[in-house]
Amino acid sequence: MPENIEKHFLKEVRKLKQKNRNRMVQRVGVLLLLVGIVSGFAYLFFQGNPIWKIGNSAISTTSLVFSILGLILFLNIIIYII
Repeated sequence: MPENIEKHFLKEVRKLKQKNRNRMVQRVGVLLLLVGIVSGFAYLFFQGNPIWKIGNSAISTTSLVFSILGLILFLNIIIYII
């Protein structure tokens, strides 16, 4: 009987450790995505294409596409966190 309790306890401890590892990996992934988005916006800003000028025709197509993709990723991350 005590062996079964010990095995069950160790099994539950392993499950909790695995859940904690998965959560940590998810947090690191979200953090890396946020860093990528922020660095992308900083790059656009220092190139003279701030995000609030997204409707300006002087912005190149690539900047516009990257800005839209960045906004989509950012909103997906916000929704995921909530």
